[in-house]
Amino acid sequence: MSGLGKCTSVVLSVAVSLAACGKDSPLTPTSPTQSAPPVVAASGPQTIEGTIEGTTAPDLIVVSGQRIRLNADATLRSGVLAVRFADLSVGARARVTAESSGGDALLGSLVDVLDPVGKPNFQHGMVESLSNNGSFFEFRFGSQLIRGDALTQIIDVTGPVTPSMLRNTVSIDVNGLLRTDYLYATRIGMDSTTSK
Repeated sequence: MSGLGKCTSVVLSVAVSLAACGKDSPLTPTSPTQSAPPVVAASGPQTIEGTIEGTTAPDLIVVSGQRIRLNADATLRSGVLAVRFADLSVGARARVTAESSGGDALLGSLVDVLDPVGKPNFQHGMVESLSNNGSFFEFRFGSQLIRGDALTQIIDVTGPVTPSMLRNTVSIDVNGLLRTDYLYATRIGMDSTTSK
């Protein structure tokens, strides 16, 4: 074999050996197999916003796939007005403040219902026991408690008026949403004699 043939043979031999060694070489970079880090529940209060997907009396709701058990003194509200567990409806949007309880559900302390709460209702009557605390007002038609807030439209023949125009003993029409404890007034219609 010529000198050139011997050199070629040696070079090929070395190349094959190196290629074979590279397959088993510990220096070949590999991706180490690692298990996913454990999921750690967030500590402290967190906010969950979404649709109410289920309710189970007396205190369990599901919002955006999260099971939330409401603690005994949890606040449930629509705007500034309190609502009851029975007023929560599947499909309504809500914002819940909750934290890990170590059990199968988060522990909720506040539920803000973001959609209208209650069943449409109309009533006509005479205002009794009127009171106004600044953030909301309330009065009665006989045994029916009616509440309103800054979002309640109050209209007389001249147009929109403020809650300060309401008076005891006047007759009004109320369109609203019937809740467990009261009728929430969405619109109050006053006649011309009421605002004088």
